[in-house]
Amino acid sequence: MATRPEPWGSAPIRCVAAALLLLLALVGVARAEPACPDGNLLAGKTPVAQGVTFAPRIVDGVAPVDGDPWNTALTAILTSNKSTVTWDLGQETRLGALLLQGDNNDTYDVSISTDGSVFQPLWTAPEVGAPGMQTRLHQGFDATARYLRIGNAAGDNAYSLGEVMAFCRQPAAWPPSLTRKAAEVATITTDRKHRMAFGKMTFGLLALLIFLGLAVARIEPGPRTRGAVTAWAILAAAAFIGLDKLRFAEPSVAAVGHFAAAAVLLWRLNLPAPKLKLVGHAIAGLGALALILFSGLRIQGELGAGAANAPILAHLHWIALGVAGALLAFGWWRRADARPFTRSVERVALLAIVAAASVTWTNYLTFHGSRAVHYWDSFHYYMGSKYFKETRYHLLYHCSAIGEVDDGREAEFKGRQLRDLRDNTLGPAAPALADDGECRKNFTPERWAAFRQDLRLFRKMMGDAWWQKMFKDHGYNASPVWTMVGTVFADWDWQAHIPAAGREYSPANLRGKNAAERRDLLTDFNQAQLPAFTDRIERLALLDAALYIGIFVLIWWAFGLHICALAMAILATGYPWAYFWTGGGYGRVPWLFMAVAGVCFLKRGWRVAGGFAVTWAALLRVFPGGLAGGVALKVLYNLIRKRTVIPNHRRIILGAVLGVAVLVPASLPANDGFGAYKEFLENSMKHRDTPLTNHMGLPALVAFHPKLIARYTKNDRLDDPFLVWKTKRKETVEQRKWLYRGLILGLLVLVLAAGRRMEDWETTAISSLLIIGLFDLTCYYYNFIVLWAATGMRHTRYLVALMLMAVTSQVIQLLDGWYDTQYQWESLLVLGTLLYITGDFVWRNRKTPDLIEGEVPAPTA
Repeated sequence: MATRPEPWGSAPIRCVAAALLLLLALVGVARAEPACPDGNLLAGKTPVAQGVTFAPRIVDGVAPVDGDPWNTALTAILTSNKSTVTWDLGQETRLGALLLQGDNNDTYDVSISTDGSVFQPLWTAPEVGAPGMQTRLHQGFDATARYLRIGNAAGDNAYSLGEVMAFCRQPAAWPPSLTRKAAEVATITTDRKHRMAFGKMTFGLLALLIFLGLAVARIEPGPRTRGAVTAWAILAAAAFIGLDKLRFAEPSVAAVGHFAAAAVLLWRLNLPAPKLKLVGHAIAGLGALALILFSGLRIQGELGAGAANAPILAHLHWIALGVAGALLAFGWWRRADARPFTRSVERVALLAIVAAASVTWTNYLTFHGSRAVHYWDSFHYYMGSKYFKETRYHLLYHCSAIGEVDDGREAEFKGRQLRDLRDNTLGPAAPALADDGECRKNFTPERWAAFRQDLRLFRKMMGDAWWQKMFKDHGYNASPVWTMVGTVFADWDWQAHIPAAGREYSPANLRGKNAAERRDLLTDFNQAQLPAFTDRIERLALLDAALYIGIFVLIWWAFGLHICALAMAILATGYPWAYFWTGGGYGRVPWLFMAVAGVCFLKRGWRVAGGFAVTWAALLRVFPGGLAGGVALKVLYNLIRKRTVIPNHRRIILGAVLGVAVLVPASLPANDGFGAYKEFLENSMKHRDTPLTNHMGLPALVAFHPKLIARYTKNDRLDDPFLVWKTKRKETVEQRKWLYRGLILGLLVLVLAAGRRMEDWETTAISSLLIIGLFDLTCYYYNFIVLWAATGMRHTRYLVALMLMAVTSQVIQLLDGWYDTQYQWESLLVLGTLLYITGDFVWRNRKTPDLIEGEVPAPTA
């Protein structure tokens, strides 16, 4: 039987089909088997970072030595527990070993993903007992991923990574070899403190260059002009020599800019006034260009090219340059179109100062380094106001210590010190722990639970080291009027933040729990309780930010852009009132806002409102009451000389009376009656008798003795190392009380002599001299210096004095590391500058008759 032939091509088709099946099988095998490259999978790969500064350092192949500090030039800083850093491995890859070096007392979650959107947890790098940067290893696992992410840090809120390595297979040499580099000791070029000081000095000098350029555009050339410009050139040359000798690189370059501007001006000083005006505006325009460019470069340098917005930061200086160039081109176009070119240049230059001052004040948008909120400061004003009825002025630290003991932390207090807020003495915490009756009596169980939860949250955000140091501070010192408002915000919906029974993340509650239960409590604390708390505190900190904005809006409204720019430049440049001290705090600005509002209202003729606002400032902080001193002296002077109180002064007095009549009764419910005022007075007297190393003012200057400074009297063997220094300082003040009283009398005479020839708003502003004379204030309260901006515009020499004062304050803090002597010099600098301005005004107007409100004030030249 003949065989039936197969159809043509059936054999080849079967062969092709078999080949395709084999190929598909091979592809399937290949897809099922992820890639497994040799070596570090992260080497050479640029991470995508969110909230991480200097992220490329994590994979640069150079790691800090274990034990080195967490924030060096070799580490990347995670600015919050929400910060993440992610690598794309390029393809699905096997993972079998990890190395992570991070700060010791934090945990870091490592997660993986195949699609870049859904991440699965892989490993939590644990805390390590040894201090500083520490290496963690994880090996012996088998995972597949294309994306690797590190984030969800938890610990003391000071998070950093030194190096991260990932491997498909665990290397034969394990741990793998790493290039280790010891952290550099902080130097004049690498330390953040110095970088910020250099940046602020440079900002101040460039802002001064702009102001001087605008001043040149307004002058009428005369015989004294050449002498003034020559002095400018000489001062600029001297500044360059001094700054260069100190190796202050950036400020010295700014000084060169001043010298160049003065030299050009000397060369072209014989030009007619219209041409000279163009030279002045050219100086201001170029200064604005340099200021914007410099600020852009500093933001880029501080935030780091590895941050999430790296594409913008990498070109920020070009963006800044383009914006500045466009604005100047617009001004030139307006000139060509017969429009007011000079006004355009002036406005652009002043707005450049305003913008640059905003970022300079906030440390080039890095705030406190890894965060914007000042948790140490916020603790006192948040907890002090929220629980004022329970802790009053003397129990904040006492009850906090007892709350921690109830949380199971009694062992920590064996060697811890605590300040007794009854008398401000520093000593062992044990006596406070033994006397717990008053705290337990004052709190209801529910309020005690809320108080302890707030303690846990603040401790977590501050870290153990700072938390323990905080108990040596000086407690809650706000006035009853401040407490009236502060309590409303701090105590809002307080019950909602108490964890359910058994859900407290405390050592006492963790005892007896298994690993899974502990992990569940930790997750709830880190991912639910802590974020809700930080959001709440950040919102409260925004209140102060809004008040700062309001301060300068008021100044602009009352005095114009020029004076607003000067006020912002002084605030941004000076050291004693830097963001470092109270920036990002809670309720630290209301007194200044009210003081500025009072001066602005008086300037606009709203005298009742002005008196009310200044009184409100005094009821918030007491010392702003000194601002009323100048007008009070004028009232007394008129009563003695003319037997009358003029109508304008009656309106101011009415505003002050209304302030007391409205605010004091309104504050009583929040403070449980008038008793709080008696307690506040006693607390204020206690602080008056407690010298601090960062005190500024005439009392601090009178107390100075070169042989009794802290570097000679500090004794670390005492419970309070500064006890001898404090005692000797008080003794010196007592010995020199007659000298002090004579100086106060001189200040009163000077303020009256100037105030008689000034309008009431300016008299109020210069009365801050009385604040300096009467009060020992911590340095950060000297931000009242912004009140002098309007007086500074009376004459260019006053403006120069104020700006050089602010710049010099940065030099002082770099040259003297002991707070007591540093702030002696700062006090002398500020007081000397303000005395010069006031004395010069009085001398030049000594023949000017007394000003009656409503008439033309004393001349500005």
